[in-house]
Amino acid sequence: MAESGALLTPSQREYLRGKSDIDDSAERMTKKRIRERVSQTLVEDIRLLQQSIESNTVSIEYEDIVDEIPQYDRRKSFSRSIVFICRLAAAGSMDVDDIVNEAQTEIKEGRKKAIEKKLRENSKSVTLGELLEVVNAEEVTELSENLTEDLSGTEIDGFDDLIEKESDDN
Repeated sequence: MAESGALLTPSQREYLRGKSDIDDSAERMTKKRIRERVSQTLVEDIRLLQQSIESNTVSIEYEDIVDEIPQYDRRKSFSRSIVFICRLAAAGSMDVDDIVNEAQTEIKEGRKKAIEKKLRENSKSVTLGELLEVVNAEEVTELSENLTEDLSGTEIDGFDDLIEKESDDN
């Protein structure tokens, strides 16, 4: 993994590992710079990356970034990042559950947009599960009613169960 442009400098990492022998003034400056780097990353850099990737203004994809993280570190790295963000939020007296719920909503909306794009570009590659992610329970119920009317009594195995499960989930 590349060191250039990392969140922390090598000397800041040394400090955080307790392997740095610096005076009080340098320590205060190091702490300040770490806080500023983390704050800048959260406030500006992550937002800019997300917007740029999702609007296709750059030729970087999420997969490109993931590919830079060694396979054996990925899950733990993502988990630690989420825990770190949640602890920062809690330290700022924010309701972590609200933040997690907001993030889940944003993730679902992003997933829905990706499936809709896939549907427009290559509809045959979209799975039934993906279609169900895109339509809400009311739309599924309406589709079910329309299909039932259109099929004039023809029974579709499992369709009613699917509709009930989708309604229960929402």
